[in-house]
Amino acid sequence: MQVIKRDGLLEDLNIDKLHKVVMFSCEGITGVSASEVEIHSQIQFFEKIKTEDIQETLIKSAADLISEESPNYQYVGGRLINYHLRKQVYGIFEPPCLCDIIQDNIDAGFYDAEFTKLYTKEEINELLKLH
Repeated sequence: MQVIKRDGLLEDLNIDKLHKVVMFSCEGITGVSASEVEIHSQIQFFEKIKTEDIQETLIKSAADLISEESPNYQYVGGRLINYHLRKQVYGIFEPPCLCDIIQDNIDAGFYDAEFTKLYTKEEINELLKLH
């Protein structure tokens, strides 16, 4: 069975990737279960399902599990949304280097080139350590 990636390419369905994403979203959060998110999602796989649709189904599953007894599923849902947004914005999970983003914006005319004279790459990278 194949899935349609966000870039339109076809790839074999890899359930391990799905497990990895859900496990990551639950990591370090008490009172939540990755298998519960997966089971509750009731994903109906079919030929050429979009990976984006799979991700949105997992987000909805985590959101549906939020209750007074299990409030921490809100964090699972938040992590799944974060993953989803990063894939939409950057095309990958890990965002590119902030210096590269700044340079792209300078090249596109959105930022003034003076920016790179005011701040060094080391200072820009220090911003990333503050979060």
